This record gives sequence, C-alpha cells and structure tokens, in this order.
Amino acid sequence: MMDRKRSLGFAALAVVAMAGGCHLIIGYQDAVLDESGGGATCAVDGVKNGDETGKDCGGGLCPACADGEGCEVGPDCTNRVCIGGTCRPPACDDGVQNGAETDLDCGGGAASGCTGCPNGSPCHAGPDCANGVCQGDVCIDNLVWVRQFGRLSESSLAASSDGSPVLTGLFESNVPPDLGGGDLDAATYHFAIAQYDEGGGHVWSAAFGENGFACATDIAVDPRGNMLATGYFDSDGTLGFGGASLTSAGSTDMFLAKMTASGSHLWSKRFGDAQGQSGNAVATDAAGNLVVVGGFGGSINFGGSPLTGGGMFIAKLDPTGSHLWSQGFSNCLGDHVAATPSGEVVAAGNLTGAVDFGGGTLQDSGPNDRFFVKFSSSGTHIWSKHFSLTYLAGIAADADGDLVATGWFSGTVNFGGPSLNSATGGSSPNDAFVVKFGPSGEHLWSKRFGGPESDGCGDIDVDDFGNVILACGAGSPVDFGEGAVEGGFLVKLDADGNYVWSRKISDENGGISPDGIAAPDPAHIVLLGLLYGTVDLGAGPVTSQSYPDLILAKFVVP
Repeated sequence: MMDRKRSLGFAALAVVAMAGGCHLIIGYQDAVLDESGGGATCAVDGVKNGDETGKDCGGGLCPACADGEGCEVGPDCTNRVCIGGTCRPPACDDGVQNGAETDLDCGGGAASGCTGCPNGSPCHAGPDCANGVCQGDVCIDNLVWVRQFGRLSESSLAASSDGSPVLTGLFESNVPPDLGGGDLDAATYHFAIAQYDEGGGHVWSAAFGENGFACATDIAVDPRGNMLATGYFDSDGTLGFGGASLTSAGSTDMFLAKMTASGSHLWSKRFGDAQGQSGNAVATDAAGNLVVVGGFGGSINFGGSPLTGGGMFIAKLDPTGSHLWSQGFSNCLGDHVAATPSGEVVAAGNLTGAVDFGGGTLQDSGPNDRFFVKFSSSGTHIWSKHFSLTYLAGIAADADGDLVATGWFSGTVNFGGPSLNSATGGSSPNDAFVVKFGPSGEHLWSKRFGGPESDGCGDIDVDDFGNVILACGAGSPVDFGEGAVEGGFLVKLDADGNYVWSRKISDENGGISPDGIAAPDPAHIVLLGLLYGTVDLGAGPVTSQSYPDLILAKFVVP
C-alpha cells in the first residue's frame, strides 16, 4: 500500500488522474467519488482496498476499525489504539483517552478499570477521581479547610447538621490560648469552648473556670444548633457560663451547660454531693432532649429520686434541663452515650463486677470487660451485652436504631458473628475493631484491622445514610479495603461495612492523633486531633508549634 497521510485518499485520486485514467495502478481501489458534490466517500464492498487499513474501515475516509482489524495510526481504530498494525481494546496505559476513561488513562470507574484521576482532571462522578470526589465536573481534593491552634488536651468535638463544628479542650499551661478570636483570659486547668461556621470561620470562643480545676469532657449539638457541654470541677472552684455561678459541694461535681450557637447562656446546672461526680459523655435526640452518663460516689440527684451507692449514672433531661428519668448502677462506669432520633439511649463503658441493667446479670470476666446497654426513650431496658476489649474508643447510633462501636482488642473477641482474632493472637499488640449491632442488639457485622504492630481506631460516627466514619491509626500495614497502608487514616465504610474511602492523615514527618470525628452530613467529615511534627492534609504542610498543636479540619468525601 502507498504511504499516506490523513489526506492520502484525495492525493491518490490526483495521481491516478494525472496518469490518464482510473484503475491504472494494479490492486489499488480508488475512493468512490460522491456525485452529489460531497467529495470522496468510503467504498463499502467487503474488501480491504484503497486507503483502508481493514475491511471497509480505517484510512481516513472509512469509519474507524473495530478491535482486531488492521491499522496504521490510532485514528484508524474505534478505540484509537493501534499497536503492531492491529487495533487493540482500550487499556489504562495506552497513552490515549478512550473507552470509559474521563481523562488520559484514568477515570471511568469499574467500566474502565483504570485508577482515579488526579485533582484538576475532568470527571463525571466520584469514582473517576483518585480522591473520590467530583464537583463541577472536576476532580477536587478532599480537604475543604484546616485550622491550627495551640495545645488543648482532653478535647472533644461535635458538629451541627450544616457542618458547623464546636470544640472544647483543657488548658495545661498558663499561655493564653487563641482559638481564632484572640487570646482567651484563661488559667491553667481551665477549659475553653469554641464555635466555628461551616467554612471554618471563628464564631465565638470563651474560657471557663473561675478558680480551681474545671474540665469539659464532652460536647454535643442539638437539632437547633444549641451546644451542650458536660464535665466536672473541683471543690476549690466555681464555674460560670453566663448565668449564676455554680459552686462545688465538695471533691468534684459534674456540670451540664446549654448555650446557643452564638454563645449565649441558656441554662447551666451542677449535680453532686461532697463525694466525687463527673459527667463523661453527652448526646441529644431529635426532640432536643439530652442524655448524659458518668460516674458518681455518694449520691446524685437529677430531679427525680436520688441515685445512691456510687457507680455509673445515666440521666435524660428535656430541652430545658428538667428531669425525665435517671438510673444508677454499681460495678460499672459510663464513658460513652448516644441517642437515636426516636429518643432511645445507648450507653457503654467499663464493667468491673456484676451488674443488671434490666435484662439479667452481666458478670465481668477480667479487667478489660466493656458493656453496651440500650434503653427505650422512657428508660426501659432493651438489651445489654459485654465483651473483653482492650479499649472502647467510641460509639454512635444511626437513624434505624443500630449501634456502631470501635476501639482495639487483643486475642479473640466474638460479637455474635465470626470470631475476630488479633494478628499476634496474644495480649499485645492490639488490633482495631468496628462492630455494628441491630436495634435489638443482634450482631449485624464486625471487622478487625491489624498487623504485627499496634493498631486501633480512636473515634467513630455515622452519617444520615448509616455510613460509618472512623479515625484510625495503623502501626503496621493494614488493609481497610483498598490495599495495605500504614499510618493515621480517616476511613469511610458503608452501612454494611464495605470499604468506601480512606484518607491518610500522617506521613514520615508527623501525623494527627484523633480526638474526635463528626459526620454532619453524608458528604463531609470534621476531624479534631493533636498534631505532632509536620503533615500535609492537602493545603500545604502544617507544623506543630507547641507540640502537639490542636488541628481542626473539614473534608469532603464520596
């Protein structure tokens, strides 16, 4: 065949005309002249001839050829891939955007089998992108914004449904902290609360603790965006939130405080006697009622009958802080609480002996027993269980009344499905676990993540669709669902426990130790943690100045 360029069919006509007639070149079929004035067209005769590179295809005038037909250049082929004179199927390394790809050798998800495209590439949907997020037909980075502050310890996080986060933390030095609104007038071992808008802008921040020791242990946001905090303060102190000052009755007393999204005081209360009491966790339901768990010695009264004997308390109050119900249990300590939208309450913590929550006695089997208990909206027992776990890091309840929990364990644990066995099988190091129970406590699924080094997850949340969000640390290569990785990670699983997405939050120069995580909506995650060294979350490196610093960041997720 004659050498050709893209206009070769037309050049052949000119050569033949100058030769004095048609078909003077043996074995050469000219293109057919279109009598309508449209120029040369492809002769569809079932024979490879003329400029064609395959039967009635290729060569410029004819349609592109299917896979397996002959070719000289990529445009001869439907998939634009010509290798060794033959049209080939699209591949993710052929240097051509073809098939289902949304950019050169990337995108297209399962249809193409290619990896996701880098940020800035064109896309149609999340699977087209390496980070899993396509906005405005362009792949974007997961990081929305990040803020860095001086050190706070004992920090906790919550977020409203519009993605506005609120945090609290304890000062451990006499350096005035600045959480975005200027230096706070705070003393050592007082705490701060700070509210930010959905874009990370500072709304308000304030320090609390008039004298003595005061610590906020947890914070929650109700459906109206009001903030609720709990914790404790000691016998040397008074505590004010904008109403009347609270004065300790001795040792440590617990507090509850409710403030608006703009920081205005709504109400605040103290509970306890001369012995020690502490609020450890707080949550709200869809009606704005709040539930709080903690520990107490002596007695404590939330407005009903006094709870006595010491141990764990759980109390439910209405939006004004009035008592709805409360219960106390010995031989256990409540560290975590969650509320379903319908008002059911789930608590979890340490089991140190025999306890009956209403469904029969649970007996501890060692120092690492952790309990889960669920009550109806009126305080009636629904189910309770206990397991041997090294550490229970967090729980969350979804819209269906399911419970998810995470932490770490060693050896073997069985939540009701297949047994989970840590990688080493011994007492240490630990592996991470995540488990989901149904509304009646039935096992739905459970997973472990781990290797030969210590691994664990530090917090958990669920979004409106039941997707599970985790903040985890892997000391050894761990497979969350997309190959072995190592370091600190944010992880998203779907409601059935299947892998959706992950994002690394550490590297060889530093990382973030998570203190809290929130999923205000299915498209976003807010992370609060301590920054050690230097790490790049996507907006350039950030370096700890006070070692560690506090990091607040928001991510968009698939």
